[in-house]
Amino acid sequence: MLALEKELLRLEMALFQVSMSAAVFPVLSPAYRALAMKSFEMCLEHASSVMTCLLLEKGSAKASKGSEPFRMLVARARQHGIVSDGKCWRLYRDWRNESVHHYSDKAADRILGGMAGFIRSSRGLLAGVSAGMEGGDEFM
Repeated sequence: MLALEKELLRLEMALFQVSMSAAVFPVLSPAYRALAMKSFEMCLEHASSVMTCLLLEKGSAKASKGSEPFRMLVARARQHGIVSDGKCWRLYRDWRNESVHHYSDKAADRILGGMAGFIRSSRGLLAGVSAGMEGGDEFM
């Protein structure tokens, strides 16, 4: 869980730097935006790893060997009470895919505009872990 917590802090700092650089150092704004996007991508990877570990602890093995599609992971996590809203996690994955495969400044600004919800969901996932997985991201 520590990796997700650290990366969430890094994301929050990068988002702060994005907002400050736009007003104070506009030339640095694209660099901070790129940093925030990479941090978001890392947070999502860490969150999916947390979900996978929690599912294994609950005795829920993957349906197949190898990499599990994210939508199936989220569905299983929802089924076991690890997350409460599968739609938001699928949206976050869509954002990640867009940022990796079709990056543009306009898309990055739109995605970063939705980071408050992602951070709440991720912190909820961590709170669910701390509380013995009672409710997952219902702590939002």
